[in-house]
Amino acid sequence: MGDADELVQRYPAAWNETDAAARRAVLAEVFAEDAAYTDPLVSVQGGNGLDAAIAAVQAQFGGLVFSLGGAVGRAAARRRPGTAAPCPPRAPRAGTAPPARRASVRSRTRV
Repeated sequence: MGDADELVQRYPAAWNETDAAARRAVLAEVFAEDAAYTDPLVSVQGGNGLDAAIAAVQAQFGGLVFSLGGAVGRAAARRRPGTAAPCPPRAPRAGTAPPARRASVRSRTRV
């Protein structure tokens, strides 16, 4: 995976992967070993640091699904807005499930 657009497309998969070994495999595909990740709540270095940050987010906000917030382009590789939303219920009943809310997630990553 050398193409920046493909890397950016794969990025949310790391945040959505709950199996630790599979998540580290995705991170190894998407990030360099010395990658840095910074957002308003955390700043980490390397794959192990990013893996730990993702695991902590998943533990705190279980059930969120991350996706890209728009088209991928050259500038997107440096700053990529995205969205996180609760997983849709498997079998919603009429009138019992509130509509899913979407939260905007902004982060800066160096690829």
